[in-house]
Parts: sequence; structure tokens; C-alpha cells
Amino acid sequence: DDPNNLKGYEAGVYIVLNVNQARIGVLAMLGTGEELLATANIVKICIEKSLELELAKQERDSDKEQHIRRLIYFPNPSKQDIDYLIRITHIRPEISRVPILFVVHQADNGPKENPELVRKAILQSEAYLDTDFLCRTLDDNIIWFKTVAPEKRLCFLAEKEILDEQINQMMATLNNIVFSAYIGPILDKLYNYGQGYRQCEWMRLDICVLGIYYFYNYLLRYLHSKMSRSEYDTIFSAISEEMDKNARENFCEIMEALIQCDYNFSLVAQKLFVHKNTVIYRFDKIRNLFQMNPLLNGNERVYLEILYYYFKTYSDATGTTH
Repeated sequence: DDPNNLKGYEAGVYIVLNVNQARIGVLAMLGTGEELLATANIVKICIEKSLELELAKQERDSDKEQHIRRLIYFPNPSKQDIDYLIRITHIRPEISRVPILFVVHQADNGPKENPELVRKAILQSEAYLDTDFLCRTLDDNIIWFKTVAPEKRLCFLAEKEILDEQINQMMATLNNIVFSAYIGPILDKLYNYGQGYRQCEWMRLDICVLGIYYFYNYLLRYLHSKMSRSEYDTIFSAISEEMDKNARENFCEIMEALIQCDYNFSLVAQKLFVHKNTVIYRFDKIRNLFQMNPLLNGNERVYLEILYYYFKTYSDATGTTH
């Protein structure tokens, strides 16, 4: 009756909040008058319903992620599996998408960053569309299936600078987080998504360095990884016999640098810490040895690169042991 005797306290009401039959907190409203309790009850209903909807959304998203995880980890899904996935998750199957695997690395003298930060950054990015979807992989990476417009499929690699910029801008919001992004092939069928994810994983395991990498730039390397030793021996064993150990090692060193630097002699010189003229001299030795010019003939370039992969993969082909 006398507010002056209640220092530190104000009049009001407290109402328990319940969501899904569980007490989650208390709503406090200050004030006096007959309308206060009615107003508080209206606010209580609004808060409880909003929280119920948010929890239902989180549960639905979690369930959706479980189904997406099944899509990428279970090989050869049946039509019934795909139809069920579409019905449960409302994914639009006619949309073409490209898988982007984000791998967060441990920074110097610090713990590995939480992959959930990457998920939030993707969802908040302007590059994320309502036809995209993503999930967390079993080894705590993030796979993002990003929509590719039909008119961009043929020129996808030509516009990779745009996607590079979007990814870098997005990751820049995470305070210089250390990451790699492996961008797989364009997928137009949901039953191919598991294979697309595995191709991103192949890049992660084969490249294992920081940066943004596109599967289409490593097609020859990928196809090489699928060939058996016996097939390689059938194709190249006679060639290998004609080259001694030093010739094979020199060939591998210069070809590796040429491939990594896209045959830019200046970059090759920097990579090998030699003069550009030395690179030209060593390249000319390869041209003269094989009577080929990979700068002018695409078939000859493929031949020499596959030969390099053969020497590099099988230790006895280079005369060395691992």
C-alpha cells in the first residue's frame, strides 16, 4: 500500500512461460492496474507461440539435415528414397547445384574454429539462396549445395572469380578464419549428390592445402586416380624403360611445376628458384626427348601430364622408394 516503504522494488506481475509442456522461464512486467495481468497474458501467449514455432523450425531443419546427410553418405539411393527426401525436406529436385565443402583448419597456436560459425556465415550471406541447402558432415565440416543458374552452367569456370569473391567476403566476417573450400561438379540429379560430395572429399585428401579449389580444374588428376597400376603399366612401361632414373626425376620436377603454374614459365622459375631461361632450357629438353610441344598440342599435353602422374604415383617408375 505504501511504495515508499519498498525501496528497490516496483509493482508488477510474474508469469511462468511454458513451451511444449516444459517451464522455460518467467515473464516479468512492471506496472499497476487491472489491465496489467490481461496484457501480460497476451504477451505470454505471443512469446510461447513464437518459441514453439522457432523450436519446431529448428527440429525440422535438424531432421532435414539428417535426410541430406543420408543423401550424401548412402550410395545409389533408390527412386523411393529420393521421392521421400523431396517430400520430407521440400528440396526442389529440378535445380542444378554445385557442392562446396568447407574445411576449417586449426589456426597457429590456437584451437580449431567451430564449423557452426561457417554455417551461420553461409546462411547470412547474400550468396545463399532459398533453393540452396547445407549440412554438417560426419567429420565436422560443412557441405553447401549452392544453386547454379541454368545460363551459368556452361560458363561456370569462366565466372569462378565471382564465387571466389563471395566465399572470401563471407569468410572474412569470421575474423580471418583459416579454411579451404573444395568446389565440386555441377549436379542436376539428387541421386548424384553423394558422388559430388565424394569428389569434393577427394580434393580435400589429394590437395590438402589452404585456398579455393575447383574440381573441373583437376579432372585429369581425378581420372588418373581411378586408373589401376596394371593399366598404367600397359600404357607406359615401354616408355619408362627408355628413361633412366635421373631423366625420370628431372621430368617429374619440371612437369609438376608446369602443371601447378599452368605452364607459366615465370611462375615456374619462381617456384623452382631458378632463372626463367633455365626453365625454358629444361622444357626444351622434354620437347626434344619426346618430340612433342604441350604448349601447342592439347593431346601431347595430356600425354605428358598422364605420364608424369604415372611416374609420380608408382615409386618404382621413378626408381625411388617411399
